[in-house]
Amino acid sequence: MATYTENLYQNIFGNYANRFLQIRIISGYGSAKFLKRVMDEYPHLNIELYLGMTAEGVSIDNHNEYLLICRQNEGIKVFYQISGIPNHMKILEYSNGIEKKLLVGSANFTENGFIYQKELMTEIEETLDFLFEDQINRSMLCTEQNIADFINLYSEPLELQIDTEDDKINNLEDSTPSVIAATVIHDKPSIYYNNLILLRKNIDWDYYKKFKLPIVLPSHRNHHWASTGINAWTEQRKPVLEQTSRLLFKNVFPDGEEFYIYTDDKLIFRAKLTGKFSRQLELLNADLYRYILNRLKLEENKPISYESLLRRNSTSLYFERINFNEFYMSFNEI
Repeated sequence: MATYTENLYQNIFGNYANRFLQIRIISGYGSAKFLKRVMDEYPHLNIELYLGMTAEGVSIDNHNEYLLICRQNEGIKVFYQISGIPNHMKILEYSNGIEKKLLVGSANFTENGFIYQKELMTEIEETLDFLFEDQINRSMLCTEQNIADFINLYSEPLELQIDTEDDKINNLEDSTPSVIAATVIHDKPSIYYNNLILLRKNIDWDYYKKFKLPIVLPSHRNHHWASTGINAWTEQRKPVLEQTSRLLFKNVFPDGEEFYIYTDDKLIFRAKLTGKFSRQLELLNADLYRYILNRLKLEENKPISYESLLRRNSTSLYFERINFNEFYMSFNEI
């Protein structure tokens, strides 16, 4: 079995693509530019590309390119993962109806992965159909009309050139007044650098001034709804709001810092992002499950279901950002 560490694009696509009719790819990240390159050089290939890290969002430019490619080429399909643990695998599967060739390794489906960076891909003999089937179940075509309900589409990052402390302050002052204000008020290096990271990711603070978070997902989108998130108390864990692929919590809440939530019924909650990759919103001085239970007059000591929230027209919590670490929360649209 062959292993490749150099000239991946030439060695893998040059050696395999002309021998097969179809390629399926699972990749953490992808590039529409690279997809177009492969498509143009090997026009006979039918391509299915499954992107597994789309919970972090997809750039608007990349998304629009994917849409154009898929709509103009019936044999090209691009899928975004919309549920489950983000998938960072890299798998290529060539097939022609008779023979299959599989390669796994470290290269994302991008020009960086296959051309500019040092990566590894190696042939394997095992079938990985079960991984593709699982990925299909967790994914949605990028061309679906409601894809933006599940995936955050963001503008491309800014490239800031920052060399000195004065440059940092000047860049912050020139960029977003609310960010520099938060830095001055709190005077904490950790918050300062969190804000700097947000600027590098080009977070649109006006866009994120108001946003909503689902309390519980419908069962077809989360089979474990009764024992996770707001219902984690059934497994002796603290109830939390769980991040979905629609909006990254780190894009709207301070990561690594406590913040305050003021409710429409005049309570003040201390909160923090917790869990792996800061994907959970936890109240530090209250029980979130019981708060929602009491506010909506739901049945005691039972998991909160999407259907029960739907009957009360309260499937989401609405937030408004007051400043960097203060938020207003309501059950009604703000």
